[in-house]
Order: sequence, then structure tokens, then C-alpha cells
Amino acid sequence: MYEAIVKAIILSSNQCLPQSKFNRHAKPYWTPEVKKSYSLQREARRVWVLEGQPRGWHNESYAKYKRCKKIFVTTQKTAIENVEKFFNSQLIEAAECDSRLFWSLIKSRKNKRPSACTHLFYKNTSVREPGDILKVFTNYFRDVYSPLQCEHFDNDFKKLVEEKVKQLKIKNSTANSIPEINPTITSETIKTYIKTLKRGKASSYDAIFNEHLIHGGDALHKALATFTGAKWTRFKCYKRPNKIERTDKIRHVGIQLNDKMTDNDKISGACKNAESSFYSLLSINIGTFHINPLTSASLVSKICIPKLLFGAELWNNLTKSNCMQLERFIRMAAKTIQRFPIRTRTDICLAMLGWKRIESEINLKKLMFLERLCNMPTTVLTKQIFNKRLALFSCRTDKCIQKGFVPDIIRILSKY
Repeated sequence: MYEAIVKAIILSSNQCLPQSKFNRHAKPYWTPEVKKSYSLQREARRVWVLEGQPRGWHNESYAKYKRCKKIFVTTQKTAIENVEKFFNSQLIEAAECDSRLFWSLIKSRKNKRPSACTHLFYKNTSVREPGDILKVFTNYFRDVYSPLQCEHFDNDFKKLVEEKVKQLKIKNSTANSIPEINPTITSETIKTYIKTLKRGKASSYDAIFNEHLIHGGDALHKALATFTGAKWTRFKCYKRPNKIERTDKIRHVGIQLNDKMTDNDKISGACKNAESSFYSLLSINIGTFHINPLTSASLVSKICIPKLLFGAELWNNLTKSNCMQLERFIRMAAKTIQRFPIRTRTDICLAMLGWKRIESEINLKKLMFLERLCNMPTTVLTKQIFNKRLALFSCRTDKCIQKGFVPDIIRILSKY
């Protein structure tokens, strides 16, 4: 039955579903002016070839072909520059007000490398032809989906589940009254799960893609419901019960917290987020195509630095290693977008972009947070908590015991 369903899906898809075609002229800079100059260049070359490809500027067909080719190259370069200028203007504008558009533009310009497989080694066999590679993948996925006995199989847990199922069958008159054993699988259930499938994914060994199931229609849903229901009666799932495990880390409003109340995890997570955003910007080659270092620095300041300093107002008792970890990202970003060697002095790199050191940026964010707290009404819970913490700090004789925002902000105020 399964083979019949697969064969019907493939035959119907070949007859009904549209096939994608490769468009070799899908280039944003291919304007009517570029197309016209390209046509003139091709026509001039055709005339030159028909005349026997003579050489020398004294020959009219050769000189005309070279002039048309130069005009085409110049027009194409101008069109490419105009497209890049328009893209950069969109990028800078989106960085100001629309983060979703900004990241969609970044994604559209990422360098995509071809992922064609030209050589495969499997089970002491080396293949290079496309047909042989396809057969190797078919055999591999067939082995993956074939049931086999594993040495790590939990046989005791299997016996425990079988014993419980046997007791349930004895307790009830028929097994059909137990929904966990014989669930009702309808075409609507199949349709609901098919809607969650992602498009553009690789197929399994039977060459059935998700698009086949998505566009299959009600007839396919009914056939799959019948087939799945028949299979379910002969299938048992051995799954361990859920266990509540203790964890020493948790994420709250995007900030990593741990049971030791230290900032190491916060700093590491912030650096990873900032680096991922920065490398996404590098994938579109910021600094080239009319983006000067100051514009690149503006993009980094609006996209990467906020991710690096997210929640920095509540960081306290930062160690020298924490500050150096944050400082390394600032230095790396400053030298990369200006294309300076790695040994260039940091103060020069930061001064040319107008960037401050990371400690100054953190202090600035804490002072801005203090300003917002001071301007809050006294009826707000946040303001009440701040007042109580401040009063507690003022009453303490040993002020080194208390940790948090209040001691840090008093230290910063005393410093400046």
C-alpha cells in the first residue's frame, strides 16, 4: 500500500505540479540600458566574426566591436554601482527605524556558496557520478529508517511498558476503548500536521518531498489516514516518562541568569549575540561598495552594540576578565570595518570612529537608567523598590556587603 501511494504521488506531481526553471538573467542591475548596450556589442561581434575576425584598429568592424564592448562594460559597471548605492541607502534607512527590513536585506545579500556533492565515500566505496551518489544516499537513508537491534536498547523499560499495556487491556473490556493504544487518526489530523511541514527540504529515500504532501489534496490525506491508522495498530512507542530536572541556568527577558548570581553567563551570551550580528553584517561586505568606515560604524553601533550591552544597566561587580571580554569585541569590530591590521593601537582605532571604551558605555547606560528611575512617580513599584534599596544602603555600616545597582551607581557618581 505504501509503494502504491508513493507511486501515485510521484506520477501526479510530474503531471500537475509546475517545475522550477533556472533564469540566468535574474540580475538586479540588468536594466534596459545595459540590455541595449549588450545587444549592440553582440551584434558588432557577430559582424566582426563574419568578416573573419580581423585584427587592428584600422579595420572598421574590429574597432566598432571594441568600442561597443567598452560601452557595455562601462554601462554595466554604472548600473551595478547604482544598484549598490540604492541597496546601501535602504540598509542605512532600515537600520534607523525597521529592524525586520534591515535583517531581510542582510539575508538577501549573504554570500551563498554552492553545495553540490561531487565525491562521496560510503562503506568502503568511492563514487563520483551523480547517479551513483543518488544510489548511495538512497541506501543510506534506507538503512537509517530500517529497524535494527541496538546494544544500548533499554529492554527492561520495554518490558515495563508492555506489562502496563497488558494490565490496561485486562482492565478494560476491549483495547479499542483505550485512546492511548488505538488513537483515531482522521484525514483532518493528517492535514493539520502536513500544514506544519517546511518547504524546500530534502526528500527521504523514497523521493517524496514535503511539497508532494502539501499539494496532495484531500484524496492523499484520506489515503495517508487509512495507511497510518493501519500501521498504528502494529506499532508501540516506548518513551520514558518526563522528568523534572534541576537546572542552574534560566533565561529571563532575554538575559541569562544562574544560581550563583554572577554575570559571566550574561557577558558570554551578549558577546555571542553581538558577534553573530556582526558576522552577518560582514557577509554583505560592509566597507565596500560606497559604504565608508563611518557608515559601517554607524550600522555596528545601531545593530551590534545594543545587543552587546543589552541589560548592562543591571550588571554589577564586573571583573577585569568580563570587561576585557567585552572590550575584545569592540576592538575587533573597530579594526575590521576600518581594515586595520590586528596589531594597530586600540586607542587610535576607537578615536577615528568616535567610539568610547566599553566601561564608559556601561557607565553611561547606568546613568541613563538612574535618570529614568528618578523621573518615575513614587507610586510605581520600581521606584519604591529603588528607594528601599537606596535607604538600606545608606543605613548599612558595612557597605561592601550589599551588591547590585545602588552600590554601582554611587561608585559611578563618585567617580565622575
